[in-house]
Amino acid sequence: FNASSSRAPNDFRNTLTIPRILCLLRIAGGMPYRVMMERLLSLGYQESYVSDSLKKCLHYGIVSTNHGNKIEHLSPETIVSASCATKAYLDGLILEPSYLQYICEDTPMPEEYCVSIGEKYQTEETPGSKTKRFEGVEQLLRFIEKEEEIERKEVVEKNRLDEQAFLNEMSVGKQGRGVWINDLMKREVLPRIS
Repeated sequence: FNASSSRAPNDFRNTLTIPRILCLLRIAGGMPYRVMMERLLSLGYQESYVSDSLKKCLHYGIVSTNHGNKIEHLSPETIVSASCATKAYLDGLILEPSYLQYICEDTPMPEEYCVSIGEKYQTEETPGSKTKRFEGVEQLLRFIEKEEEIERKEVVEKNRLDEQAFLNEMSVGKQGRGVWINDLMKREVLPRIS
């Protein structure tokens, strides 16, 4: 959830570009690098975030290509596609409270969404708290919800897109019907940590 390694911590383009790339590729099956970039740029995602996101996805094997795993190796017609890891990430990992406990440490968020690391994890001075770790996950979900609200205004409304068509192309879901990521996460994660 952090495309640019904290370059712009409070920008949905930083937080949501990786999941949007993964969803787009999974739903499309694969597409030329040029087409993927054009699609995301046409929606208002900035080239630097898309490039940074794709670099991370390639580095960790979350997406694959028919021509190397570095963005510098890609030609405009290189096919970028979802990998087995894409499905595992979108259908499993982002819905795991244990994974989200650590993601909330690496995702830059405004102070009101942060729970102190010292309160969550055991140190010589503190015993750590499972409750606080889960509170961190709940705050991450609230933050993603806020980011998606901004994305809805900046991408869907500004481009006059049909919201469901946008979600079907660019988000998670079942049987071809996309939903906002925060809605899925709240439905799947919150009952397991409450």
